Amino acid sequence: MTFDFIGLWNERPVTSEYTGWLKEALKEAGLDPLIVGGDNFASRTVSDLEDFYSLPNADLVDVVGIHYPCSQPSDGATVLNKTLWASEDCTVAWSLLWVVYPSLPYFGNALMYATEPWSGSYELRPTLYTTAHTTHSTKPDMKFLQVNDGSGLLNDSGSFVTYLDEDTKAFSVVVETLTFSFELGKTLTDGADAAPSLRAYRTRIKDDLFETGGYMVDMGKISPDKNSVYSIDLGVDEMWTLTTMDTTQHDSQFATSWEYFRRYLILTRVMAISFGEPPPNAFGETAADGVASAQYWSDQAGVFAIENGRLVQQVPERPVEWSPEDAPSSVIGDVNTTDYEVKVKFQLNEDEVPEDAYVFAGVRVDNWNPNALVRPSGFLLTIYPNLGKWRLWAGMRLLSWGAVEFEDPFAEHEIVVRAVGDEVFGFINGEQVVDKKWKDWIRGDFTKGLAAIGSGWHRAAFDDFEINAV
Repeated sequence: MTFDFIGLWNERPVTSEYTGWLKEALKEAGLDPLIVGGDNFASRTVSDLEDFYSLPNADLVDVVGIHYPCSQPSDGATVLNKTLWASEDCTVAWSLLWVVYPSLPYFGNALMYATEPWSGSYELRPTLYTTAHTTHSTKPDMKFLQVNDGSGLLNDSGSFVTYLDEDTKAFSVVVETLTFSFELGKTLTDGADAAPSLRAYRTRIKDDLFETGGYMVDMGKISPDKNSVYSIDLGVDEMWTLTTMDTTQHDSQFATSWEYFRRYLILTRVMAISFGEPPPNAFGETAADGVASAQYWSDQAGVFAIENGRLVQQVPERPVEWSPEDAPSSVIGDVNTTDYEVKVKFQLNEDEVPEDAYVFAGVRVDNWNPNALVRPSGFLLTIYPNLGKWRLWAGMRLLSWGAVEFEDPFAEHEIVVRAVGDEVFGFINGEQVVDKKWKDWIRGDFTKGLAAIGSGWHRAAFDDFEINAV
């Protein structure tokens, strides 16, 4: 692959020392890509530029990356007289399909939701329809017309973008309004033999997708006047697509504004999950060892992969992190599950772990912060087999602790953690070690959430996982 540009670390401070080292290393390797510096919010980028890229270091950076430049001033970023790039903005959907438990961070940045993959339910989101205003009526070989040459702004409160097929002269115009309504009159047929009628689609952003069908509504055809000018009345918070392209073959996709199947498997009472045969209720030898993650599990840090029918945390030491992470963990279940217990067996390998190695199982995990050294928000029973001790955490609050004896710390052992009402219980190898009324000790809502397993930054194997209603 050939790259013309290379960026620095996303949303992290940068220095002339590091940038200079990178530039020299690239040259020594026979490479000469341009460097995108900053790659941060405008205020942070400007500070970095002023601190580290003042002359004579200006030549270290070729392009300045700004995040969300349309929503914040970035005048100071021109201090080096460099090209500005919108290196992150709100037009990007992180994924086509969001298959993520609803309580986890950054929820919902996708065109569709499928938060219950076991049920087959899915949800078409407004982003899908707003994206379709462009994708429904354009082709990959169409030309994007520049500002003041077919595209432009609507009195700083909206925009219109034109796409043109230079061979056939077919075109599409996508219009967005923000806080003001307009009458848009525009000659859009320069170079065409005649002004055709345009197929029009409209989305009212504030319409309720579930009830009104206000997304990608076919508004029929709009014809030009005798001067080949098209006129439409634009309301507040609307999107329009005007196109000469034949979109009738796609109309069935938008005939109904909403398709949604109610879930038929609700996991608020019991969740007995089989991860493959054999054995039942275990992690199953259903995929190549060390390659596949177990179905429905969502790793929050570390990497959990199947090995010999067990789920093994693979990362042997703390990595170079983009943001701080407390410990490897993976979650599963329904965020509304209340009274239940988690049972799981674990095993450590003496040759693969440090002396203070630990594992944990958790219930009612309702949040996880990927940008701080904090534990998942839930009840976590943590065991240090080699040190002979255990800890019960409620998020960052230590609720209870004690000692435990293992004849062989590196044999297979069992954890059970149970939450019922305002009580939490813990068992190690069948022996009860915790019986705590948590509301007497902490504030916060620890009443429902996902199940979790995890470990320190070392390998750890888990097996025979169960979630049972109580």
